[in-house]
Amino acid sequence: MTDAEWRARAERVLLRPVPPLLRERPELWSRCPWYFTDASGVRLRAIDGREYIDLEMGRGPNILGYKHPITEAARTGFQFGTARTALYHPAEVELAEILVDVIPCAENVLFAKNGSDATTVAVRMARVATGRDAILSSGYHGFGDWCVADSEDVLGFPSGCKGFFKNIALNDLDGLRAAFEMHRGRVAALIVEPAHRVVPVLSFLEACRALADEHGAVLIFDEVVTAFRLALGGAQEFFGVVPDLACLGKAMANGMSVSGVAGRRDLMLAIEGSFFSMTFGHDNPVFAVGKACLTYLCETGALVSIAAKGEQLRQAFDAAARKNGLPARAIGIAPRLDLEFPEAGRLNPNTQFCLFGETLLEHGILPTANIFACEMLGDQDIVQASAAFEAGMERIAQQL
Repeated sequence: MTDAEWRARAERVLLRPVPPLLRERPELWSRCPWYFTDASGVRLRAIDGREYIDLEMGRGPNILGYKHPITEAARTGFQFGTARTALYHPAEVELAEILVDVIPCAENVLFAKNGSDATTVAVRMARVATGRDAILSSGYHGFGDWCVADSEDVLGFPSGCKGFFKNIALNDLDGLRAAFEMHRGRVAALIVEPAHRVVPVLSFLEACRALADEHGAVLIFDEVVTAFRLALGGAQEFFGVVPDLACLGKAMANGMSVSGVAGRRDLMLAIEGSFFSMTFGHDNPVFAVGKACLTYLCETGALVSIAAKGEQLRQAFDAAARKNGLPARAIGIAPRLDLEFPEAGRLNPNTQFCLFGETLLEHGILPTANIFACEMLGDQDIVQASAAFEAGMERIAQQL
């Protein structure tokens, strides 16, 4: 069957059949493949047999690469089934021990399946521990009612869910102080995504710690993206600011579905006063791969290599933009880059990206506005991507 035939089947039965990297870019739907048959390293093989470099890597979790040797560890877990059994497998303990060793704030660990699970559980712990309701935030924390209900353009929430959440831009210290004052005595937690499109100023993170202490709030770092990528111990290790709780994501198992909360034992015990339960909270293959992945990261220089590769891609993208007189740039931390296309003449950001994305496809690169370097990204992959960046910028410049 062709890719188009699979799309037609998908559109009949799936609610959201379009791959995430294309959902906001309908102009590219007919030009980009939707389905793959194999993956290795950083390359996906499409239905028609053509290979494409994937620079997005599942939006970050595949920190080592597809078919990395550590994934063989999954065989250990699969022989026992893919969910919890009547008893727990020791791999869960071993993975938790590694996390307690490498995450500065970690005394205990609670596992879940995705980032929204982890952030929701962490906020629930904070509310039980403090007896308060309000949550201050900086960044994106998933789809839970607690953080989405106050969004103006999102429907489907009872009115009683609203009014408890306030989001402040990263590095807006005045705004953060004002929010604490506005909700004085009501703030259960400050949850911060410590590095995303904007790199944090150290003084801002230090102020987060100080303000949480001053107001008796729990400081949570949402490290679903930064843990195991920015540093093995996450942003808290990299910046030297230790939160009370940390939310961790799928990179701990090279993209397999697992998340967790790690932090102070007294705060984590607060969940016993609330409720948390899921069938796949104890998933044997995931724990086996997680142990293998984190052991590998601990024993090798993979994170240094990943950051260096990300920096090479940043420099290639920025150089291609400068060469063609364009304001586009790669922003964020080297292991997690966002490609930004500011207005250029008569071309808006979306039009520029679509021209750029079409060119990437012609050069064997999947179109993405996010670059997550991984260990298996090779020198030739970087050369191919760099050439595609230059050709894409030339195409935008020609349109101008």
